[in-house]
Amino acid sequence: MNSRLLSILFVSAALAFAGCKKDNNSPRTHILLQDHFDDNTNGWQTGSLIPGKLSAEIKDGKYRINSKDSSYNYFLTLQDNPFSGESATVRGIEASFRHVSGEKDDEMGFVFNVEGDYEFYNEFLISDYGDFSIWSESGDIVNWTDAPSVKVGGVNVLRIENQGDQYDFFINGKKVASETISNTALGPFGFDIYAAPHAASQQGSAVLEVDDLKAYTR
Repeated sequence: MNSRLLSILFVSAALAFAGCKKDNNSPRTHILLQDHFDDNTNGWQTGSLIPGKLSAEIKDGKYRINSKDSSYNYFLTLQDNPFSGESATVRGIEASFRHVSGEKDDEMGFVFNVEGDYEFYNEFLISDYGDFSIWSESGDIVNWTDAPSVKVGGVNVLRIENQGDQYDFFINGKKVASETISNTALGPFGFDIYAAPHAASQQGSAVLEVDDLKAYTR
């Protein structure tokens, strides 16, 4: 895999907190935020965000992100934590990710634990090599590791759950790691994309589709 890049550019999308409702799939789970991307009610960044390098759109019920720049990992994150109070503490996030086009070592997934002006953050990433990584701005937590649960070329549901500083990471319902992270706040969070360079051109072009985003407490 490509070594991590120190320079990160952040694109923010401010979401409105609409309330707390019960998830019928689990009596212990309360949805804090849910987005199926049927429209852009939540105000995600769209259009040409960085001309020639990064764009995004809501299309066909998906949030589609296109990076053409191999110099950076791009984050599209919540600008502000829309949750307040202990009852609204984010204990889990989940979304589906599909690698539409690009190189096998393109990276996609969640950025989470974002603090302040991004002085601190973590990432949970997968690639079409069928592996995953958990990464902090201070270094690897889990280096790239094979994960049979990754559906190469398919839709992959990533989930992170935490209780205090104990974090569990899931790919398509399969727990792939449990780690202690000295941060009890899972959010703010967002999406992460890296376009690996093509062997011939040394420039990347990655397209990622995100759907079925859910943030919840228990």
